[in-house]
Amino acid sequence: MVKKKTIVMVLPDLKGNGAERVVMTLADGFMNEGHNVHIILFNKFIELKSKFKFQIHVFKQHHRWIPKSIRGVLLAPVLDNFIKKNCSTPDLVLSNLLPVDRILCRSKLSNVFLVIHNTPSYDFFQGLSGKPLANKINKFSKIYEKKPSISVSKGVKEDFDLFFTNQNKSYQIYNPIDVEFINKLARQQDSKTARQQTTLSMLASLKTRSVMTS
Repeated sequence: MVKKKTIVMVLPDLKGNGAERVVMTLADGFMNEGHNVHIILFNKFIELKSKFKFQIHVFKQHHRWIPKSIRGVLLAPVLDNFIKKNCSTPDLVLSNLLPVDRILCRSKLSNVFLVIHNTPSYDFFQGLSGKPLANKINKFSKIYEKKPSISVSKGVKEDFDLFFTNQNKSYQIYNPIDVEFINKLARQQDSKTARQQTTLSMLASLKTRSVMTS
Protein backbone atom coordinates (compact mmCIF):
# COMPACT_ATOMS: atom_id res chain seq x y z
CA MET A 1 0.00 0.00 0.00
CA VAL A 2 1.36 3.41 -1.01
CA LYS A 3 1.72 5.87 1.86
CA LYS A 4 -0.41 9.00 1.64
CA LYS A 5 1.45 11.75 -0.22
CA THR A 6 1.14 15.45 -0.93
CA ILE A 7 1.10 15.94 -4.70
CA VAL A 8 1.34 19.28 -6.49
CA MET A 9 0.37 19.62 -10.13
CA VAL A 10 1.28 22.88 -11.85
CA LEU A 11 -0.07 24.08 -15.20
CA PRO A 12 -1.02 27.38 -16.86
CA ASP A 13 -4.80 26.92 -16.53
CA LEU A 14 -7.61 24.37 -16.68
CA LYS A 15 -9.01 24.91 -20.15
CA GLY A 16 -10.63 21.88 -21.71
CA ASN A 17 -7.64 20.79 -23.77
CA GLY A 18 -5.82 17.46 -23.87
CA ALA A 19 -3.00 18.14 -21.41
CA GLU A 20 -5.38 19.72 -18.93
CA ARG A 21 -7.66 16.69 -19.11
CA VAL A 22 -4.70 14.40 -18.40
CA VAL A 23 -3.87 16.47 -15.32
CA MET A 24 -7.45 16.31 -14.09
CA THR A 25 -7.61 12.56 -14.65
CA LEU A 26 -4.41 12.08 -12.66
CA ALA A 27 -5.61 14.44 -9.93
CA ASP A 28 -8.87 12.51 -9.62
CA GLY A 29 -6.94 9.24 -9.47
CA PHE A 30 -4.58 10.52 -6.81
CA MET A 31 -7.49 11.78 -4.74
CA ASN A 32 -9.26 8.46 -5.13
CA GLU A 33 -6.13 6.79 -3.75
CA GLY A 34 -6.29 9.02 -0.67
CA HIS A 35 -3.45 11.41 -1.50
CA ASN A 36 -3.55 15.17 -0.88
CA VAL A 37 -3.67 16.99 -4.22
CA HIS A 38 -2.96 20.65 -4.89
CA ILE A 39 -3.30 22.24 -8.32
CA ILE A 40 -1.42 25.45 -9.02
CA LEU A 41 -2.52 27.59 -11.97
CA PHE A 42 -0.90 30.62 -13.55
CA ASN A 43 -4.32 31.90 -14.62
CA LYS A 44 -7.68 31.28 -12.95
CA PHE A 45 -9.27 29.92 -16.11
CA ILE A 46 -11.19 26.79 -15.14
CA GLU A 47 -13.38 24.88 -17.57
CA LEU A 48 -12.82 21.34 -16.29
CA LYS A 49 -14.59 20.08 -13.19
CA SER A 50 -13.94 17.23 -10.77
CA LYS A 51 -16.04 15.27 -8.33
CA PHE A 52 -13.23 15.76 -5.81
CA LYS A 53 -12.53 18.97 -3.91
CA PHE A 54 -8.80 19.38 -4.25
CA GLN A 55 -7.17 22.70 -3.49
CA ILE A 56 -6.53 25.14 -6.32
CA HIS A 57 -4.03 27.99 -5.94
CA VAL A 58 -3.30 30.76 -8.44
CA PHE A 59 0.32 31.85 -8.85
CA LYS A 60 -0.05 35.41 -10.11
CA GLN A 61 3.66 36.24 -10.14
CA HIS A 62 4.55 34.37 -13.33
CA HIS A 63 5.36 37.76 -14.95
CA ARG A 64 5.27 37.07 -18.67
CA TRP A 65 7.03 40.38 -19.28
CA ILE A 66 10.26 38.86 -17.98
CA PRO A 67 12.40 37.63 -20.94
CA LYS A 68 12.02 33.90 -21.41
CA SER A 69 15.77 33.37 -21.26
CA ILE A 70 15.91 34.45 -17.61
CA ARG A 71 12.34 33.81 -16.48
CA GLY A 72 13.13 30.43 -14.95
CA VAL A 73 16.15 31.68 -13.04
CA LEU A 74 14.23 34.60 -11.53
CA LEU A 75 10.88 32.95 -10.87
CA ALA A 76 11.82 29.43 -9.76
CA PRO A 77 12.64 30.52 -6.19
CA VAL A 78 9.42 32.54 -6.06
CA LEU A 79 7.32 29.60 -7.25
CA ASP A 80 9.14 27.22 -4.89
CA ASN A 81 8.27 29.48 -1.95
CA PHE A 82 4.67 29.75 -3.16
CA ILE A 83 4.40 25.95 -3.27
CA LYS A 84 5.89 25.50 0.19
CA LYS A 85 3.67 28.21 1.64
CA ASN A 86 0.44 26.83 0.19
CA CYS A 87 1.14 23.12 -0.04
CA SER A 88 3.71 22.50 2.71
CA THR A 89 6.61 20.36 1.48
CA PRO A 90 5.30 18.24 -1.40
CA ASP A 91 6.30 14.64 -2.02
CA LEU A 92 5.82 15.09 -5.74
CA VAL A 93 5.59 18.05 -8.13
CA LEU A 94 4.36 17.51 -11.68
CA SER A 95 5.12 20.33 -14.11
CA ASN A 96 2.87 20.55 -17.16
CA LEU A 97 3.41 22.50 -20.39
CA LEU A 98 6.18 24.83 -21.49
CA PRO A 99 5.32 28.02 -19.53
CA VAL A 100 5.52 26.00 -16.31
CA ASP A 101 8.42 23.77 -17.39
CA ARG A 102 10.48 26.87 -18.13
CA ILE A 103 10.27 27.81 -14.43
CA LEU A 104 10.14 24.48 -12.60
CA CYS A 105 13.12 23.07 -14.50
CA ARG A 106 15.12 25.27 -12.13
CA SER A 107 13.20 24.38 -9.00
CA LYS A 108 15.12 23.40 -5.88
CA LEU A 109 12.24 21.28 -4.59
CA SER A 110 12.71 17.53 -4.43
CA ASN A 111 10.99 15.16 -6.81
CA VAL A 112 10.03 17.56 -9.60
CA PHE A 113 9.07 15.87 -12.88
CA LEU A 114 8.32 17.49 -16.24
CA VAL A 115 5.30 15.81 -17.82
CA ILE A 116 5.66 15.54 -21.60
CA HIS A 117 2.21 15.58 -23.19
CA ASN A 118 3.12 15.79 -26.88
CA THR A 119 6.01 14.99 -29.20
CA PRO A 120 8.72 17.68 -29.26
CA SER A 121 9.05 17.17 -33.02
CA TYR A 122 5.51 18.53 -33.37
CA ASP A 123 5.41 21.06 -30.52
CA PHE A 124 8.86 22.60 -30.87
CA PHE A 125 10.70 21.49 -34.02
CA GLN A 126 8.09 21.16 -36.75
CA GLY A 127 9.43 22.19 -40.16
CA LEU A 128 12.98 22.84 -38.91
CA SER A 129 16.24 21.34 -40.15
CA GLY A 130 19.96 22.03 -40.17
CA LYS A 131 21.28 24.86 -38.03
CA PRO A 132 17.86 26.31 -37.07
CA LEU A 133 16.89 22.87 -35.72
CA ALA A 134 20.19 22.50 -33.84
CA ASN A 135 19.77 25.94 -32.29
CA LYS A 136 16.20 25.19 -31.21
CA ILE A 137 17.22 21.83 -29.70
CA ASN A 138 19.98 23.56 -27.76
CA LYS A 139 17.48 26.13 -26.50
CA PHE A 140 14.97 23.58 -25.24
CA SER A 141 17.68 21.29 -23.85
CA LYS A 142 18.30 23.97 -21.25
CA ILE A 143 14.80 23.20 -19.98
CA TYR A 144 14.19 19.53 -20.63
CA GLU A 145 17.56 18.14 -19.58
CA LYS A 146 17.45 19.66 -16.10
CA LYS A 147 14.75 17.44 -14.56
CA PRO A 148 13.49 13.89 -15.02
CA SER A 149 10.55 13.67 -17.38
CA ILE A 150 7.43 11.52 -17.62
CA SER A 151 5.99 10.98 -21.10
CA VAL A 152 2.33 10.14 -21.51
CA SER A 153 2.92 7.45 -24.14
CA LYS A 154 5.61 5.31 -25.70
CA GLY A 155 5.57 7.37 -28.88
CA VAL A 156 6.01 10.63 -26.99
CA LYS A 157 8.93 9.20 -24.99
CA GLU A 158 10.68 7.86 -28.09
CA ASP A 159 10.34 11.23 -29.81
CA PHE A 160 11.51 13.07 -26.67
CA ASP A 161 14.58 10.83 -26.38
CA LEU A 162 15.56 11.60 -29.97
CA PHE A 163 16.17 15.24 -29.08
CA PHE A 164 17.17 15.27 -25.42
CA THR A 165 19.88 13.38 -23.55
CA ASN A 166 18.42 13.57 -20.06
CA GLN A 167 20.84 12.51 -17.34
CA ASN A 168 17.91 12.67 -14.91
CA LYS A 169 16.12 9.95 -16.95
CA SER A 170 12.92 10.03 -18.91
CA TYR A 171 10.09 7.70 -17.99
CA GLN A 172 6.97 6.47 -19.73
CA ILE A 173 3.69 5.95 -17.92
CA TYR A 174 1.41 4.24 -20.39
CA ASN A 175 0.97 0.52 -19.89
CA PRO A 176 0.69 -1.27 -16.53
CA ILE A 177 4.09 -2.12 -15.08
CA ASP A 178 5.39 -4.20 -12.20
CA VAL A 179 3.77 -2.27 -9.37
CA GLU A 180 4.99 -4.70 -6.69
CA PHE A 181 8.61 -4.28 -7.79
CA ILE A 182 8.38 -0.49 -7.94
CA ASN A 183 6.68 -0.36 -4.53
CA LYS A 184 9.62 -2.34 -3.17
CA LEU A 185 12.03 0.23 -4.59
CA ALA A 186 9.85 3.03 -3.27
CA ARG A 187 10.43 1.82 0.29
CA GLN A 188 14.12 2.61 -0.04
CA GLN A 189 13.87 6.14 1.29
CA ASP A 190 17.51 7.20 1.28
CA SER A 191 18.25 7.87 -2.38
CA LYS A 192 17.11 10.10 -5.20
CA THR A 193 16.28 7.02 -7.26
CA ALA A 194 13.98 5.80 -4.53
CA ARG A 195 12.08 9.09 -4.53
CA GLN A 196 11.62 8.81 -8.27
CA GLN A 197 10.43 5.22 -7.95
CA THR A 198 7.82 6.36 -5.41
CA THR A 199 6.46 8.63 -8.11
CA LEU A 200 6.35 5.82 -10.65
CA SER A 201 4.69 3.55 -8.12
CA MET A 202 1.80 5.95 -7.60
CA LEU A 203 1.35 6.61 -11.32
CA ALA A 204 1.63 2.93 -12.20
CA SER A 205 -0.93 2.02 -9.57
CA LEU A 206 -3.41 4.47 -11.06
CA LYS A 207 -2.76 3.23 -14.59
CA THR A 208 -3.22 -0.38 -13.54
CA ARG A 209 -6.57 0.40 -11.97
CA SER A 210 -7.77 2.31 -15.03
CA VAL A 211 -6.89 -0.59 -17.33
CA MET A 212 -8.53 -3.17 -15.05
CA THR A 213 -11.77 -1.20 -14.96
CA SER A 214 -11.90 -0.31 -18.66
